[in-house]
Amino acid sequence: MFARPAPSRRLSAVALTLAAVAGTGSVLAPAAQAAPTAAVHADSASVAAVTPLRSVKVNVANASRLSLFNPSWSLSHGIWSSGQELPYTIGSNGGYTVASWQTESQGFATGTEGQAVYSMEGGGTLTIRWNNPFSGSNSYGCDAPAGRSCSWEGGGGKNATVLFKIA
Repeated sequence: MFARPAPSRRLSAVALTLAAVAGTGSVLAPAAQAAPTAAVHADSASVAAVTPLRSVKVNVANASRLSLFNPSWSLSHGIWSSGQELPYTIGSNGGYTVASWQTESQGFATGTEGQAVYSMEGGGTLTIRWNNPFSGSNSYGCDAPAGRSCSWEGGGGKNATVLFKIA
């Protein structure tokens, strides 16, 4: 009988780089290695903050004199930044109220994209959209009910801040 030859184990530059990043000190077959992670361990004395590749901080200045409430939302890409989720209500406070939230990219070569739809006191809905792609230009949009206006300013860069003005 003929003996079956052992499978060859070719190592690419990617496998060697992954081994170096993972700090394994040796290169094994890809299935035998755990994938490297970007986790920061809390047991160290100083924990470094990790800046996302893309993020959008949305500020909403509500000068409509009407409360915005009960939002529905969707994220096509990304996640909510920790502790910076969408507020349930953006009050009118007799004239001018500012609220904010933030989303960020998650995963390899991704951006963040989403929308929030608020009901307006007295009827109608307000829709706010944001998109900060990994590649390409940032884009924003806002739709207000008849008799109301919505505009935005800012929002450039990889970690963007945009201001939506509701009147």
